[in-house]
Amino acid sequence: MRRITSSIVVYLLLTFVSGAALGALGHWLYDSRKPPPRQSGRNPEEYRRRYMEEMNTRLKLSEAQAAQLSEILDRTRARFKEHFAKVKPEMDAIQKMQVDEVNSILDETQRAEYAQMQKERGERQKRSPRLPAGP
Repeated sequence: MRRITSSIVVYLLLTFVSGAALGALGHWLYDSRKPPPRQSGRNPEEYRRRYMEEMNTRLKLSEAQAAQLSEILDRTRARFKEHFAKVKPEMDAIQKMQVDEVNSILDETQRAEYAQMQKERGERQKRSPRLPAGP
């Protein structure tokens, strides 16, 4: 009887240990597959510096090529800004229509809270602008 009890204890212990090991392995695999954290509010100048550095390192650009690349990036940035300036009024109008439509389905208390949400969202966008970006 004592031998049977000790066998049961050993089997339960082995089951527990193997479960813990499998759980640890699963956690390690899951954790290692997480994507790296996103950079919020990426600085366009920092992005450009890293882009130029990578281009110089990997392609071994001459000084003339690096200068030409810098000019290309300047022109591209100017084009993005120009395009964004053209479409921004239309985008603002679409967004205003959305806000008006959302407000039309809310009661007075909800409208006040929604206005506060819009204000907070605007402040967050000012802290980390997304457009125009580009290298």
